[in-house]
Amino acid sequence: MNADTPHDRNSPTASANNVPVDRLAGTWQILSVVTKDQINGTEREPFGPSPVGYLIYTRDGRVMTMIAAAGRPHLPSDRRPSETELAGAFMSAAGYAGRYTINGDQIVHQIEVCTLPNWSGVTQIRHLAMEGEKLMLTTPRLDTPAIGDVRWSMVWKRAV
Repeated sequence: MNADTPHDRNSPTASANNVPVDRLAGTWQILSVVTKDQINGTEREPFGPSPVGYLIYTRDGRVMTMIAAAGRPHLPSDRRPSETELAGAFMSAAGYAGRYTINGDQIVHQIEVCTLPNWSGVTQIRHLAMEGEKLMLTTPRLDTPAIGDVRWSMVWKRAV
């Protein structure tokens, strides 16, 4: 190892699955977000068939992402939005920022701020795979009253 290579196992460059941070770092554009029910196999696209958004990994271990449904209606500017309009805007987008580390074939996001207040201060784990200029992130099985027993899969392409 040279002097520029971190020796810390928690460094974002530490990876047993041959995905060096130099290959991961940069801006990624979302292609798809799919949830799969782990009981009945039903697949759902929570942000619709053509989500919009980006995921940014920096070389120094920062992560930031924002995903939204395409074609979201604008909130009115000539009056106060209704609770239904505000709920629709909230439910059709998600974003967070924090730090990340790579551990084998997993990427660990330590969320510092999030559109969903419950996730601030939470650690989220994703299975990490890269094929060419595509990045695939998959959650472990998540079983919560709010979303059920699902696994999330996200496919990203390197943004140009």
